[in-house]
Amino acid sequence: MNQSEAKRLWQYEPETGKLYWRIAPRKGVSVGAEVRSFDGRYLNVKYKKKKYSVHRVVWLLMCGVWPPKHMDHLNGDMTDNRFSNLRLATARQNSYNRHKRPANKTGYRGVYFAGNGSTRYRARIRVNGKLTDLGYYDDPRNAHAAYCFAACELHGEFVNLERTV
Repeated sequence: MNQSEAKRLWQYEPETGKLYWRIAPRKGVSVGAEVRSFDGRYLNVKYKKKKYSVHRVVWLLMCGVWPPKHMDHLNGDMTDNRFSNLRLATARQNSYNRHKRPANKTGYRGVYFAGNGSTRYRARIRVNGKLTDLGYYDDPRNAHAAYCFAACELHGEFVNLERTV
């Protein structure tokens, strides 16, 4: 699919990030219907038995080419497909902008219990595939502050401290 075919199929509103059908692709979908299929991670659209992520279709519509493999939603909301919220990224850069892991027990990204029943906290950060120890702390907020400082230095424009806690 190229940009002209995508423009024939869909209308995109850059201010809202919403995508609408210009044609009725199949029974039950009307012209002007918003694309709202959600797979639990991304909004998707299906056409001719092929599934496309909406954020990738948006890039095609706005830039005229399919994006490379990885893209990043700046605000971390993978359903927010405003063009101003999308940017190209490497897999590693995209990982810097993720939410803290669901299994996180301290409540702070980059902060772990020191282990063996200790009441101390360990701060760690991964950069270029390498896990770096940032020290041990009595308070998780201090460990998190060490993580935030390192993240700002090492993750550059892809750091997102608003979503680390």
